[in-house]
Formats: sequence, C-alpha cells, structure tokens
Amino acid sequence: MRAIKLTLASALAIKAGVTLSSSSESAAAAAASRAEVLRIIVESPEVTAKFYKPAFVTMEYFGYLRRDPEDCHNQANWFGTPDGSGCGYIFHNNRFQLVADPDFLENTIVRGFIESPEYRHRFGP
Repeated sequence: MRAIKLTLASALAIKAGVTLSSSSESAAAAAASRAEVLRIIVESPEVTAKFYKPAFVTMEYFGYLRRDPEDCHNQANWFGTPDGSGCGYIFHNNRFQLVADPDFLENTIVRGFIESPEYRHRFGP
C-alpha cells in the first residue's frame, strides 16, 4: 500500500510540475487514504510555491475587475513592450519577484487594482 501511495504522490507531482521534498514524500507515504495523499500534495510547500502567486493575481482580476486576465499570447495586450512583459497579467506576476514581504506585496497589488482606471470607471462615482 505504501508503494501505491508513493506512486500516486509521484504522479501528482509530475502532473503539477514540481519536485517533492523528502518530507512531503514521507507524509504522503504515511497517509491513511488516497484522498489524504492528494491533500498532502496539494498543500505541500512545493505546490504552493509554484501556484500561489499566479492564482492570487488571477483572483484579483476576477474579484476587482470582474474579467479574465489579459491573454498574454496576444501582442495587442503587451502595452508597448516588445517582449510581453507589459502584459498586465505578466506584469503583476513579475511584481511578486521584487519584494520579499508577501503581505506588503499582496496589499500593493490589491491597491493597484482598486486604483486602476478600469475599476474606478466601472464602480466609481
């Protein structure tokens, strides 16, 4: 049963595109059920590190602007930059790399959405 749980944990990690630490693998092997293995992998530091920031930015688009993030594959959304770094979604995700304090940065990003012309025009006076 331990081997099945490790195989499941490995398959989930590959699908998520992360490499699990030995502590995450040990926790998955000791899990009581397949559902518990899934929860351990989904809540692991490795998965959180990969998916939290993009999910936070996407949530801000849905919550404040009530729309999907820009399609950064479309050059029309690059806002004058030749490499796509001016695309709003990429821009906000890159901001996470600049500041070590995640609370400060999350507050800064939320404020940026609240103070954006799009938000003010839609919900302001």
